[in-house]
Amino acid sequence: MKYIIYVILVLFLIIGASCSRWKSDADSAAEKYYVFLMEEQCDKFVEGIAYCDSMPQGYKEQMCDLVSQYIEREKKAHGGFVTARAVESQEDGDFARVFLEVVFSDSTIENIVLPMVKCGSVWKMQ
Repeated sequence: MKYIIYVILVLFLIIGASCSRWKSDADSAAEKYYVFLMEEQCDKFVEGIAYCDSMPQGYKEQMCDLVSQYIEREKKAHGGFVTARAVESQEDGDFARVFLEVVFSDSTIENIVLPMVKCGSVWKMQ
């Protein structure tokens, strides 16, 4: 009887593990950058762009202004962001494409492909 219970438990663990999706570092980074977007932390979102460190300050400020405009446009169109989660990713060495599902306040769901590149040990938006 104990043997049957152990077999059933192992089967549940295998089924549960196969249904859940393991998140890669690129997935986590993409979600983190979209959290910055949802929290209207434009400067942190822009810092998530690859090679941001080499951008002139004026260019970073312009990028931040564009991000702010995008946030305002989405607020007017859909009431703002609610969640963003990585649903899939495809990695090839130092490059990845993260597929994000973004949910808005009006229940609109938008699927976004976010290209990512590994800069040193950190994943950044391309």
